[in-house]
Amino acid sequence: MSLGEKESGAWVCRRIRKSTSAVPILAMTAFSLDYYIKDASLSGAQGIVAKTDRAGMRHAIRTIASGGTWGPMFDTTTIAHIRLENQPTRKLLTGRESEAMNLAATGLRLRDVATRMNISESTVKTLIAKARSKLGATSLREAVAIWTGETDA
Repeated sequence: MSLGEKESGAWVCRRIRKSTSAVPILAMTAFSLDYYIKDASLSGAQGIVAKTDRAGMRHAIRTIASGGTWGPMFDTTTIAHIRLENQPTRKLLTGRESEAMNLAATGLRLRDVATRMNISESTVKTLIAKARSKLGATSLREAVAIWTGETDA
């Protein structure tokens, strides 16, 4: 299967980790680590680094290659594999859906989310609607609660 437009890095990571504990995974992003650290951790990665942080990247690669983790939120390959293997399959959000949810979770209005993401408010509404559906939420408020882990839903 080829990686399509709808499959995010988190989706790929989760799929790999759910099937094996043999491969350490280091997530990399050009965006803010704050936006994607939770996604990377929940998806079974052993750490995340900024693409521009060459020194950090070298250290992170060495650390996870030797069985460690890069950052306090991350599990070893074995623990992440067991966690994901025993979780029911749930659709993950794409990078843009995650970004919209992260911004919405800060309390921003949708037009402000659109401004920050440099997209139209209509596109933000579409991203949020898709995220709500994937999260099984009936409202933005419920989706944010699920997304941020402030509910057991």
